[in-house]
Amino acid sequence: FYYLRPKDKYPVKFNEINGFEEIKKAGIYQFFEDKNKKVWLATTKGLFLFDPYKKTILQGYSTKENGRFFIPNSNIYFIQQDSSGVFWLATGGGGLIELNINNKQSGKKHYHQYQISDGLSSNVIYAIYEDDFDNLWMSSDYGIIKFNKKTKLSQAFLPKDGLPHYEFNRISSFQNKKGIIYFGGLNGVTSFDPKDFQNIENKENHPLVLIDLQQFDGKKKKLVNRLKDFDRRHKIVFNPKDRMASIYFSLLNYEDYEHIRYFYKIKELDKSWIQLNQNNVTLSGLPYGHFTLEIKAQAASGVFSDRLLIIPVEVLKPLYLKTWFIAFATLILIGIIRLYFYSRLLTHKKQKQLLKQEIEKQTKIIKEKNIQLKEKTEKLVQNDHLKSRFFANISHELRTPLTLLLGPLKLVLNRQNINNTDHHLLDNAYRNSLKLYNLINEMLDLSKMESGKLKLNEYPTQLYPLIRRCFISFESSAKIKNISFELKYNADKDLTILIDENKFEKIVFNYISNALKFTPENGHVVLELQEFEKTLLLSVKDNGKGIYPEDMPQLFERFFQTNRIDAAIEGGTGIGLALVKEFAQLFGGKVWAENNSGKKPNENGSTFYLKWPKRIAELPSSETFDTKKDENFKPKPAFLTRKIQKEYHLPKPVILVVEDNPDMRDYIFHILEEEFNVVTAENGKIALEQLQTLSNCQLILSDIMMPVMDGFQLIEIL
Repeated sequence: FYYLRPKDKYPVKFNEINGFEEIKKAGIYQFFEDKNKKVWLATTKGLFLFDPYKKTILQGYSTKENGRFFIPNSNIYFIQQDSSGVFWLATGGGGLIELNINNKQSGKKHYHQYQISDGLSSNVIYAIYEDDFDNLWMSSDYGIIKFNKKTKLSQAFLPKDGLPHYEFNRISSFQNKKGIIYFGGLNGVTSFDPKDFQNIENKENHPLVLIDLQQFDGKKKKLVNRLKDFDRRHKIVFNPKDRMASIYFSLLNYEDYEHIRYFYKIKELDKSWIQLNQNNVTLSGLPYGHFTLEIKAQAASGVFSDRLLIIPVEVLKPLYLKTWFIAFATLILIGIIRLYFYSRLLTHKKQKQLLKQEIEKQTKIIKEKNIQLKEKTEKLVQNDHLKSRFFANISHELRTPLTLLLGPLKLVLNRQNINNTDHHLLDNAYRNSLKLYNLINEMLDLSKMESGKLKLNEYPTQLYPLIRRCFISFESSAKIKNISFELKYNADKDLTILIDENKFEKIVFNYISNALKFTPENGHVVLELQEFEKTLLLSVKDNGKGIYPEDMPQLFERFFQTNRIDAAIEGGTGIGLALVKEFAQLFGGKVWAENNSGKKPNENGSTFYLKWPKRIAELPSSETFDTKKDENFKPKPAFLTRKIQKEYHLPKPVILVVEDNPDMRDYIFHILEEEFNVVTAENGKIALEQLQTLSNCQLILSDIMMPVMDGFQLIEIL
């Protein structure tokens, strides 16, 4: 499109598209100025926000966008902003779209779409105007539609109601200051005052009835009229050989009969209504059981029938699957077996006693085996329950004692008065305890992965400090092995994205730890981050021995180690890379690995990749990281509580610690007692009793899994 300034003699073509390439090929139907003086463009490629001063595109809404910029149809004919600030979009094929551009809440839907299945007479809307009665008036290719914003009900006005034609023009519409609306159509201009239509009832009282039922009779091998059978049984019955049935119905409204629409769904199988192109539906291939067929009709005015046509359907099982037949066949089989044994008794009279003893012996063995089988079955069920309980309790039973190891070890290591030998031994114990702690966390993540409970906890995060923190965590390990460890950050250092920081760290830690593990002494490992327009790519490259080619397809599978029979045992659980793959899929990304051999001369080793969508976010100003300062700067803890209390003689805050493990309870108590008045409780019930007397308690730290009353029950009561 072009713009013309008063000082210019000729229009100037607009070229500042700001990355929205699709607008180059878009047809523009409307320039719309909203209540905030912003200019919007309705185009065939979506909805765009245009800045007339900077002469650039600021935002775009279309089917190709994601998140709050997504709308279900990009062919926009008209924009209308109602009195509450909500946008209403007329589309060519997508019906009516209600768009709340101010909704920025994650997870909350920012748009609603209304189509023929919701009561509109057409999905092609040309123009929208609002009246003083919470109604929207729309021109379409099938009449004028009145849509109530509160009830979401619509009514269509057609030539039978006085219109000169069914179809209107795309850009021929107007509403004057008095509220009178003008729509230009194929046969002239239609004008009306919305207040003249407020007392018109929008109801469809015509009955929807069943008029015919044709069912395929499996015995007669032809279609048979079963309408009388339905009147007698009040349901449709499918015998095992009946392949299909066609149900015919009609809305007894003879005005504009050819434009009546029908919808159906099988209540037990279909989640949404299915539109029909005729007044019949054919049922076939239904599973055995009882179902409910529901049918509704929509008159040409867009109004649905006030009652559904409900038809019960029963699909009978074949004879060989019926209970009585199975029981009868079993009895016959038993009878044959008994007759066989009886004939053998007659034939071998001399061996009667021996045969009897053998039967008794075998019967006893069968009973014993049945008892053993029953016991094993019960044990398997019990073991399955124990497994579930094991994964539920492993955090509490294993992480608690590990925390009681890691915490004191870290406190002792921070002291200055221990000799080098003791410090080395304690540091070794701390690092191995931490490895065990991480292994338990991997097992818990695997349990969540198998139960489908893995979720993202995404927050705005500055990427550079996060990457650098991961890099620093492995610098000492690389130095111990005399491995050159390098960080290449090829992105904006102030880049802030939306990400689950914990899961991202686990991916990077897995990659780096594997690279250091399989890289020989004097080797080289590179951690690199690259930024692209819509994605980010992280890679960890080493010059180790590389990946066995036959292992590559299964590298990210659970518990996989190697396909090589002669490979040395190198440890590991086979869980880490499987979790990496699951986490990457949660991010909407992907992971893969490649061998470096063949890319450059004399280059060995492998490279592991993570590619995921870049979702820009804003970090609160109080949490902004200054990347211009020394990159080796490590902020000191800002625990000033003790100093403030001493200077101003303030009383210690009161904290209630609820923990059933006495060692953990004692450990938390000793950590907090210098700066807080700590009160402890063994479970939620005792905590509630103590809260009756603690009027100044400022914080409650509670365990989750506890006897008598757990942490969730305590929170619910509080």
